[in-house]
Amino acid sequence: MSKPGATQPGDRTVTGIVGIESVTYGVEDVARSTRFFEDFGLEALERGASGATFGTPEQTTVLVRAIEDSSLAPAVEPGPSIREIVWGVDTQRSLDALAANLEADRPVSRDSDGTVRTVDPSGFTIAFRVTQRVAVRLEPQTLNTIGEAVRRNERFQLYERAAPQHIGHIVLY
Repeated sequence: MSKPGATQPGDRTVTGIVGIESVTYGVEDVARSTRFFEDFGLEALERGASGATFGTPEQTTVLVRAIEDSSLAPAVEPGPSIREIVWGVDTQRSLDALAANLEADRPVSRDSDGTVRTVDPSGFTIAFRVTQRVAVRLEPQTLNTIGEAVRRNERFQLYERAAPQHIGHIVLY
């Protein structure tokens, strides 16, 4: 058990990482992959023959690009896969500290917009930038649970389709 106020690995008070900003996929079938993310409930911000970009209300993005797109980061395995994960950090100071830490044992580059890019030990291209997220506030739904019936004489609010507000995790391999 840690002491109150102690930091743990991954604690953003140390790293400044606030979460996923963007994920880029290289795919074999752009139309099918675009349909998948539309069915998943993400809003299409742009789409074309070579790819599409989807967004959430908090301004995180998913980019779908044709596998042969020369602008994609190298793949870690054959076939369709994640090509880049961009993590948002809280401040420029945190971004600079992360870059300095990464530069100790690997090549790091900086884009003109300040994004810091490198490759992780598994071979995935990762990047960091000052977060561009906006806060999203949702009304909590009242749920009845075992032993706790707090919603009475009121229907549960259903929705016709999912509308992801946040990208909270990525599955690799």
